Amino acid sequence: MSWGCRVLSSALAATLLTLALGAPAQQRCALGTKEEAKALALKAAKHLEARGPLEAFDDFMRDQGGFLDRDLYVFVVDFNGNMWANGAFPQFVGGNAIGALDTDGRLYIVEMLTLAHQHGEGWVEYRWFNPCSGSYMMKATFFTRVGPFVVAVGAYLEVSQ
Repeated sequence: MSWGCRVLSSALAATLLTLALGAPAQQRCALGTKEEAKALALKAAKHLEARGPLEAFDDFMRDQGGFLDRDLYVFVVDFNGNMWANGAFPQFVGGNAIGALDTDGRLYIVEMLTLAHQHGEGWVEYRWFNPCSGSYMMKATFFTRVGPFVVAVGAYLEVSQ
């Protein structure tokens, strides 16, 4: 086999391998909808009420916990802004998100906590990093109050910002 054919064969094999390995990741990272985000947040809230924080927070962060769906993930904060669970960004757990800004300088956690305190549940939109796409996108997050916690799930919106 000539050098050119070997290079072409290696490139073709690498491309096929990349495509084969990338398929499950593409399925896992497909965009969830706002309706699916709300349904997952309500499911997580019921789970938190039924199982308590220790078990629920662990489930929210495990692949097999039933709360990671494509690009949808649960995060939980308390009314002081303390992060108790985050299915996509576990490094944030134990930190305080009260001063978190989106890329437009918006205090979206403060806004979410204010609305949760006033209304119990609702929506907030902000620009956030999508771990699946690797880019910042607009995100609509549904949240609901569960005792001292706010359970939230956001859907990245179709148009990249």
